[in-house]
Amino acid sequence: DAMPARRLWLIGIPILIAIGAALLLWRPAEDEQRVSSAPSAGSLTFGGPFTLVDHTGRPVTEKDFLGRYQLVFFGFTQCAAVCPTTLQTISLAMNQLGELADSVQPLFISIDPERDTAELLAEYVSYFDKRIVGLTGTPSQVGVAAKAFHIYYRRVRDKDGSEQIDHTATMFFMGPDGKYLTFIHPDAATQKIAQVMKMKMENSTKMTSRRE
Repeated sequence: DAMPARRLWLIGIPILIAIGAALLLWRPAEDEQRVSSAPSAGSLTFGGPFTLVDHTGRPVTEKDFLGRYQLVFFGFTQCAAVCPTTLQTISLAMNQLGELADSVQPLFISIDPERDTAELLAEYVSYFDKRIVGLTGTPSQVGVAAKAFHIYYRRVRDKDGSEQIDHTATMFFMGPDGKYLTFIHPDAATQKIAQVMKMKMENSTKMTSRRE
């Protein structure tokens, strides 16, 4: 039965979070530089229209998140290490933002819609910051969202025969208008992520004031 196996996997999430938190404390200083204000691919644009379902079962589009900054991360609930560690990093960064965190909506978009139901996502994201919204949908809907952010993902088999998904683990910070602001490497230090988000938010506020 697949469902009990999934439940056992979710039970192990707190252990992965604890390990991830320890690793965060031991990251080398150079990891703090893994944040950029421009995509390495040059003129690519990131973000766009999508239709998905949030972890409460409510249908949503990109328009539902306009008016707030968005920190977007693609992954899946049975991800071995990168996803829980990154979500823990996002949670810590949100805490460091203080009151500014009220203006940021973290989004966790599943690239494994066949297994990641809204119910499973709800349980999964509950292990992290309560402000994180899990999103899933049909394979085609997820494909549209992934394409908008140029996310690569492919199903593979481990040596033990278990199924995993290779995928792009980059985080994307989007403005209240839904436009791309910067991308963040999953290995970036928590303090650096919070610092860059603050800087982008302050710059965006200044530009808005100048237009007015």
